[in-house]
Parts: sequence; structure tokens; C-alpha cells
Amino acid sequence: MLQFDESAGLSESEPVPPAFPDDVLAADQLVRLAAREYLLGRGPLEAATRVGDQITPDWFEPQSPNIFWPTDRSWCVATEIDFDSTLVGGSEQLVTELVTHERLEAFRIQPQDSLQDNADHVN
Repeated sequence: MLQFDESAGLSESEPVPPAFPDDVLAADQLVRLAAREYLLGRGPLEAATRVGDQITPDWFEPQSPNIFWPTDRSWCVATEIDFDSTLVGGSEQLVTELVTHERLEAFRIQPQDSLQDNADHVN
């Protein structure tokens, strides 16, 4: 059950959708990676756009998943919590398509490359 602070302008009688739709999140699974805990969800890719916080019935604050991948594990997307970067791992063809796409700012990186803000020599 969701609990609301009355100062937020909501009453307990107002219906608010859950923050994580049932087809997105199976909250019984917790995964620990690199000193962080993640809730493990499952669902279609487009369901990832429905993850976030339903602040009021009319105000949804989206939160992209930190890590997601398809069932066949042919690629993986990870958004780093502490930096401003999203990493994509996949086939050579996928990486080439991403780094050459005209609407994306994408670069190849190596394991030794830094994601810290002072490491960006392009921007």
C-alpha cells in the first residue's frame, strides 16, 4: 500500500497507480551489483517507459531503468548512477550503428576509459 503525506496535496482516498506496473516489476527479486541493490523487473521493452514515480494522479516522474537487456542477452544498456553516461554493449554492428547515428552523441570506449566529467575532451 502506498502512503502519502497530506502536505503533498493528496488524500488517501485518491487512487494513484502503482509506481511500477505489474508487468514491469517482479519486486520479489533483488540483485546486488557493485555495492548497489537493484530491483529486477521483467516485461516488454516499451514497458520501461512506465517505470517511475506517480507523484499525483496527473503527475508522473519517469525513471529509466539503470540496466536492461533482452532475453537473449545480445546487448545491454546501463546508465551510470553517478555519472552522466549511458553505456551500451553489443555486437560490432550494433556499436557501429550507434556511434555513426546522426542524432546520437556516442563514442566507443574501452574498460580503462573514465566517465568522470573531467575526462570529456569533446564537450
